Amino acid sequence: MRPFVLGLVGAALLLPGQAVAQRGEITVVGGIVQSPDEEFDRVIGSNAPVFYTRQRGERSSGAAFGAAASFAIRGHVFAEIGIMSHPVERAISTTGLGDESGPFLVTNRFDGRITSIWLGPSYRVIDRERFALSALAAPMVLVMTGDAFDRQQVFHNAPSRSAAIGFMVGARARLWMTERFGAQLGVEDAIWTFPLTPHANDGTPFAPGTSQDTPRQHDLRVSIGASYRLF
Repeated sequence: MRPFVLGLVGAALLLPGQAVAQRGEITVVGGIVQSPDEEFDRVIGSNAPVFYTRQRGERSSGAAFGAAASFAIRGHVFAEIGIMSHPVERAISTTGLGDESGPFLVTNRFDGRITSIWLGPSYRVIDRERFALSALAAPMVLVMTGDAFDRQQVFHNAPSRSAAIGFMVGARARLWMTERFGAQLGVEDAIWTFPLTPHANDGTPFAPGTSQDTPRQHDLRVSIGASYRLF
């Protein structure tokens, strides 16, 4: 949470009214998201006496849509706020009860959606009349919705909270076709993790050494978009 709060405060301090009036642009984008093959792999205990079972989660993503607005701060530094949303499918596989080292016997699939919101600085590495190349680094909030993240559907494999904090780095190339309209190509890496729901509150322990947090997730996002120069 701290990096996100610092980003908000920093952007607020760096957006004086005079600077905002200098340059402003909006972009509508569409693209694809490539999620990591494995979301989690852990062993959990079930009921008393304790029987351990292994569960593995995989997440695949679909087409993404979003929009962003950027405003000049000073020089080649811009502040950007944006949103992007894409559907996901979580496949959760389970071994037999008490056979955590055995093969996966059942795989259940659930649909959901991840919506990310970011706010942070971007730097125009190249800023010419017809072409701009920007680098972006921004904290982000990711909101997880749908059956794929619903505790009643996926039980202890649901997130312990519906939103997570992450960080995004990326680059955008923008070609201005006219004075007002342009085309954009973007590549971004959304880096994040989230804690899975603790086991049912019945006193059953997790297997020793098992973490409740997912490994660090890298969602690669490639998008194209249409930009409009406000002023």
